[in-house]
Amino acid sequence: MKNNAERSGDASAQLMEFADRLGSQLDRIGFPANPKRAAAFSERLGIPKTQAYKLLRGMAFPNLAGFIALKRMGISIDDILNSMGHIHLDLTKLVIGEQSVEAAVTLSAEDRGRVFVLERPDGRSNLLVLADGEKAPGNAQPVASLSFPQRRRLAIIEDNPQELAMLTAGMQGTFAAQALATAAQLFQQEVSDFDVFLLDWNLPDMPGREVVRQLRERTSAPIFILTGDMGASTDILDAMSTDPTVRLITKPTNVELINITLVNALTFARS
Repeated sequence: MKNNAERSGDASAQLMEFADRLGSQLDRIGFPANPKRAAAFSERLGIPKTQAYKLLRGMAFPNLAGFIALKRMGISIDDILNSMGHIHLDLTKLVIGEQSVEAAVTLSAEDRGRVFVLERPDGRSNLLVLADGEKAPGNAQPVASLSFPQRRRLAIIEDNPQELAMLTAGMQGTFAAQALATAAQLFQQEVSDFDVFLLDWNLPDMPGREVVRQLRERTSAPIFILTGDMGASTDILDAMSTDPTVRLITKPTNVELINITLVNALTFARS
């Protein structure tokens, strides 16, 4: 029997394989290539550009409406699925506590367990885990299996509480984002466990250049410098010129743009 990590890895591999085969199908029908593909894909399917990037980069599966739209475009979904063999496509937006996450859910025909999903009016589902003797609501559906596609780990280091909260909330749907207010909090972590860093250049306890230097001693993951202080441009330019994986994002921030930028950086690093 597979453990949760193995199931999560399977789901991530399936997402990437689906994206690769979708890309081949889009090439076949002459769909616009990068860098225009995501924008054209977004417009054709009637979905936000961030969602289009996730589909093309192997971070999400289409929903039912998306599959129908793809077929209308001339994409052979049957060919994709047949070539992949077994695949788990039942991705559901699950609300667990206060957080909404995507999960691969297989429903059961029989009520033999304690885990259920309850559909909500907003299109998401609540995950219900029943205690002994507790009965599920009549409209709850029993779950046979449940797994979560693996998300890349993002460290957000920002000393402004409002901005930190805004960034963390906006990035959490794409990344497993951890909010940190100081460099000290960052270096209390095992920084090599993170896949990407979003770093405010003007932290109260350590200069940005020193944070970058110490990070580079422990990890080669991409670092994105976040600042509105153009007076620091010389130091930032020095950091970027010696390391192509150190990049600049200027304030005020656009969370949708940051999501796309970080997804692209990790995709190209992986390819």
